[in-house]
Amino acid sequence: MPFTIIFLGKAGAGKGTQAHLLERALSAKIIGTGDMLREFTKLDIPAARRLKTELVAGKLAPSWFVSYLWIYEVMHTDTGVHIIFDGSPRMLPEALMIDDVLEWAGRIPPKVFLLDISEDEARERLLSRRVCGRCKKIYMGNAPEIQQGICDCGGALVKRDDDTPKAIESRLAYYHTDVEPVVVHYEKKEWLIRIDGKQSPEQVHEDILKHLN
Repeated sequence: MPFTIIFLGKAGAGKGTQAHLLERALSAKIIGTGDMLREFTKLDIPAARRLKTELVAGKLAPSWFVSYLWIYEVMHTDTGVHIIFDGSPRMLPEALMIDDVLEWAGRIPPKVFLLDISEDEARERLLSRRVCGRCKKIYMGNAPEIQQGICDCGGALVKRDDDTPKAIESRLAYYHTDVEPVVVHYEKKEWLIRIDGKQSPEQVHEDILKHLN
């Protein structure tokens, strides 16, 4: 049976980085909530402009809209393809809906990885984070590529609109109110796998692969 993988963790925990590493390792398909929402904000329509304003302020997109995006992707993915959720579920009702959809699609149980980092670590990472505009690779900390402003693929590194101090505090607050109940939910189902997110991306990736193997 193909893997269905869910990543949970605070903003800056490395969910996107690990999703892309697994994408290459497993030839998997990423269902990235954040990427899908950011692509939508590029449209020249009122709804896209409103969504961009809310995301920059650190607010969440409506749950019904996020659910529509990932349900569409799951339903259009071959049953033999590995799927990686990056950014969903963000709250308990979304987790319950994902459980129902995955069960209907024959993808239960998923592998749910919690990338565990402190709030201070999250703040430090997010304030330094840069993303390649071409390949979407993420850089944090004192990476030489950040100093040069150029990804190793040659693309320009940019700061995300929602990586501001105000937006970061808002996202950390909603982690406690909305995401922690999701963590408890998957713990009760015995699907949750805790990973030390303070390690290097390479070590985190190795720990994840050990659980998949």
